[in-house]
Amino acid sequence: MPVGNPTATIMLNIPRILFFSTYTLLVLFWAEIIHRVRNQATSFTLRLRSIFLTVNLIIYIIQILFWVLLFLFAETNDMGLVMNKVENSFFAFLSILAATSFIGYGGRLFLLLRSYPVESFGRTNKLHEVGLVTSICSSCFLFRAAFLLFGTYTSNTAIDADALFLLGYYTLVEILPSGLVLYILRKLPPKTLQLYSDSSHHEYENRIIAPTAPVTVHRSNTFFRNQRN
Repeated sequence: MPVGNPTATIMLNIPRILFFSTYTLLVLFWAEIIHRVRNQATSFTLRLRSIFLTVNLIIYIIQILFWVLLFLFAETNDMGLVMNKVENSFFAFLSILAATSFIGYGGRLFLLLRSYPVESFGRTNKLHEVGLVTSICSSCFLFRAAFLLFGTYTSNTAIDADALFLLGYYTLVEILPSGLVLYILRKLPPKTLQLYSDSSHHEYENRIIAPTAPVTVHRSNTFFRNQRN
């Protein structure tokens, strides 16, 4: 992050904080799917949304405080360096938090999808999608955290001034992951889906997928597509 130029710093910080919020919204979507499949109460889903909004609100407030302090102490080089380390450490923590969330909920959703019968509609496609998105997003956030910590707490300052290195960094942690995720999730599920299940499957899954006949399920309560593997 540039030190001594508050406007440039804000312009660089806005995209990465929006990047964090956008991808954690996907984690929220996965969390809602998992808890609805497990027949959690609607109040629990609303609680998840409240937690998501509260966490993001706190993050934005902290970021605004950083910007205010940056403008107040823009002329003080030593204070600017300290704030630079603190803010980069804060973003590194957010990146680790996002990566942990993707690994946790992405892994749980992957295992949940694997527990469905092989003949279930869209099972294989969704396994691939969830596995790839989890791997891509967790890797890009972990790489971002490693880069921020390395660039902040090492004495080699040339790393921030190398245009080719920065181009490669933003390509690996933002442009390429975003493009891959958009391509993988390019097909939206229909509003209503017809699902099948084996009568010998788990009881909680039989409440969602009927054992003898197709059942119509709203899109928000399922993650399968209306297509065969």
